[in-house]
Amino acid sequence: MSRGTRRSDLTRSRQQRKKPRPEWVEKWGWTVPLGFIALLLTGTIYWLFASGWVGQKVDHMRMAWLEHTGNVGLAVQDIYMTGREETSSNEVLRAVSVKIGQPILTFDSYEAQKELEQLPWIKTARVERRFPGTIFIGLVERQPLGLYQKNGQQSLVDETGQVLTTQNLSRWRDLPVLVGDQAPQSASSLIKVLASYPDIYWRIRAMTYINQRRWDVLLNNNVTIRLPEEKIDDALQRVTKAQTEGRVLDGVARVVDVRMPDRLVIDPAVAIDKKKDAVKSSKKL
Repeated sequence: MSRGTRRSDLTRSRQQRKKPRPEWVEKWGWTVPLGFIALLLTGTIYWLFASGWVGQKVDHMRMAWLEHTGNVGLAVQDIYMTGREETSSNEVLRAVSVKIGQPILTFDSYEAQKELEQLPWIKTARVERRFPGTIFIGLVERQPLGLYQKNGQQSLVDETGQVLTTQNLSRWRDLPVLVGDQAPQSASSLIKVLASYPDIYWRIRAMTYINQRRWDVLLNNNVTIRLPEEKIDDALQRVTKAQTEGRVLDGVARVVDVRMPDRLVIDPAVAIDKKKDAVKSSKKL
């Protein structure tokens, strides 16, 4: 047998003795170990984010950068306010949470606006960053409508029923007292109509919303005007005419009822006083 033949037989014999590779190796090759490595990397990255480590590092770099912007001139140097009358400057500053010297880029004007509009007197607010170092705050305050009386307590309210304050109400004693459910929300339109009738408007002491349908207006001399549900302007014209002709609002009557469109009913003050006197006399007897 030749040398070449023997070498060939030896090689074939070694190949026959070599163990066959597992089936999964034949089928998947390097897919499984590579997938395991990818899963491990994914889990590590997820942990870094979930644990907050990445967020902390990013926040740290962000704050460092913002501090740098403040050091180079982009810092709050002035706070300018307009439209503030009833709201104190301290209330405004607490709401916007801004301090002189802080980096202006750290100030969130949108959040400051939302906080300002939570204050009782603030109707709308506009907040701007004006570079390099000014914060502008423009305020529109609510207008008081009257003193809303409920459960024996009074509070100053606007036309939406927003409570403005319950303190120092004597400042607002010239405003009408509003009584009845939903009275503040409904009083604004009536007051606008009444303003066209100064003989009535400047005498108003209280306004009572009856069953959320119509109004009784009490004047400062205890005369009550009972208004209808509709055509209030026509009713007030009839009251004005009666006042011109008979001074019914000057103490002649205690009640002026204009709820019916075709007539004006007056309860005389003299008659009411006589009834009271008769009751007192009967009690004495």
